[in-house]
Amino acid sequence: MRSYAAFNRKLANRYEQWMVILHYSVATKYLSKQSLRLFVEFLKVKLVVDVNHLDVRRFMLYLSEGGVSLICARKHLLSLRRFYDFLNLGGLVDYVAPRLVTIRQMTRQIPPHLSEEEVLRLIGPAETLREKALIEFFYATGSRLSEVRGLREQDVDRRARHARVTGKYGKTGIVLLTRSTADAPQNYIQDRKIGYVFQQDYPLQTGV
Repeated sequence: MRSYAAFNRKLANRYEQWMVILHYSVATKYLSKQSLRLFVEFLKVKLVVDVNHLDVRRFMLYLSEGGVSLICARKHLLSLRRFYDFLNLGGLVDYVAPRLVTIRQMTRQIPPHLSEEEVLRLIGPAETLREKALIEFFYATGSRLSEVRGLREQDVDRRARHARVTGKYGKTGIVLLTRSTADAPQNYIQDRKIGYVFQQDYPLQTGV
């Protein structure tokens, strides 16, 4: 049993190294590590290269009976599909067993959004020009935090009223700006032409 588990963990470690080489995100690598740990523990004396789709189905049942939510179960299945894609690419398995297992689709829900009145109530208590511009930019463009955090002055075209944002996996996209959204950052940026648009503006700390 110990040799089987050791072999399975060795393949899992090789896969983790492969994910590092391909620059997978920290969150994806962490989830894959958790998924493979659970899967290896579930297999016990069976090698991962001998797994068939029925084993994967039993594993998903095991997770469900353990109280795992539908969304987490789907993420674990996706992790296994990537892992077996890796094994298949290396010639260790003849087919990708997890791809023969499906889980019912989740009901798509419209994400909650703020009304214009609610956004104005958010802007009201903002203490700095940066905070006001940030709230307005988020509301007007629907950008993610990571996209706004990496936004640079050279990415913004105020005359054309659009900005180039960089999202997941380095993908870029164009977001349109209202006149006020394009002008708002200028109130605190002033003459700055380069660097991040929304730089930190914390007050300087003084010692006692």
